[in-house]
Amino acid sequence: MEQIDGLRRTDGAVVNAQLGFSNIVRMPATGGAEEILLKGLVAPAPNRFHDVRWLLAPAVSPDGTRIAAIEGDDDGTADLIVYDTTTKRLPTVLSNGGDWADPSWSPDGTTIVVTSYDRGLPQLVLKPADTRPSTPVKGIPDGEPYRASYSPDGKWLVYTLRHDDGRKNDVHAIEISTGKDVALTADGVSWNGVFSPDGRQLAFLHADGFTIDLWVRDLGDVLSGGRPGLPFKITHGEGIDGANRPAWGR
Repeated sequence: MEQIDGLRRTDGAVVNAQLGFSNIVRMPATGGAEEILLKGLVAPAPNRFHDVRWLLAPAVSPDGTRIAAIEGDDDGTADLIVYDTTTKRLPTVLSNGGDWADPSWSPDGTTIVVTSYDRGLPQLVLKPADTRPSTPVKGIPDGEPYRASYSPDGKWLVYTLRHDDGRKNDVHAIEISTGKDVALTADGVSWNGVFSPDGRQLAFLHADGFTIDLWVRDLGDVLSGGRPGLPFKITHGEGIDGANRPAWGR
């Protein structure tokens, strides 16, 4: 997060304001200098009515050439954008005045799954990475789904289901073509699951009181009706950020 001194109109009056914005940056995995790919401060304005954006939840396409992200503006919209790192042209806006979050790419790079809040309650939506319309994911159980990502074969989504009037969170997987849903946790305090690159394991966050840790479990044949392996903890109270998904290396 960054800030700049500026002006805003509030209730018909011009007032001084600290305007917040964020950038999307990248750096080599081995370390090195950061490169700003997209700037949240679009253009510093001489009149101090600066054009600022929140650029959130960047997700890199499987081929590494595009970035999907959420662009939040002062008007309350949160649109899905895609930026091509090879052409470096202005990002393409894939939603129009939407309220979307948590983008994640399909393995073939043709589709992005997002959490849509356009109707108030969250809904999982599949948005082609072009001008074709989005489609909702069918078969979600009662509750509020959010923060989905694809299985390596592109057939399943793993997502978090907030249920029991918002008091519990569990990790589920749903088969896109059939709507078959499988609960991968049932403890009420697990969320943000991500398949491993080979599809055999699941990484997720789990809370014990106020402590959040990263857990992993072998999936076995759970998606075809079997039982998963026992989960095991791979962090021990190091202060995991509960708002973000884990990310596997390859």
